[in-house]
Amino acid sequence: MAHFSPKSVQAIDDFVENLRMDHVAPSEDGSYSFAFERAGLLSFAPSADGKRAIMSLRARTSDRLTADDLTLFLRVAQRDPVTQTPITAGMVSGDFVLAANIPDDRFDLQQIELCLDRLIALHPGAA
Repeated sequence: MAHFSPKSVQAIDDFVENLRMDHVAPSEDGSYSFAFERAGLLSFAPSADGKRAIMSLRARTSDRLTADDLTLFLRVAQRDPVTQTPITAGMVSGDFVLAANIPDDRFDLQQIELCLDRLIALHPGAA
């Protein structure tokens, strides 16, 4: 099982503290998840090699998705010019998911906040 580096754990702890939450422990698989009423489910998971953090946002989508909706959503998948990270797009149980792939050496509170803002802005169901 992959693990976050101590630096990445500190970045997540800083994020939790910034939200004024109590300490949050990782799940059994080492990931962290946060449910936001409007934005959806934010998750952090270590990459298989432990050198990157995968930050994903799963937002509820409307029941009336068209092929055009899906095509537009999938076009988001590219290297994002704002965060300078690769963004991937997919679906889980009918919900759109966007994920940022952040190198460990750039994973800090500032990058988390920037990526979260960006994922929300790019996500049709999170705004």
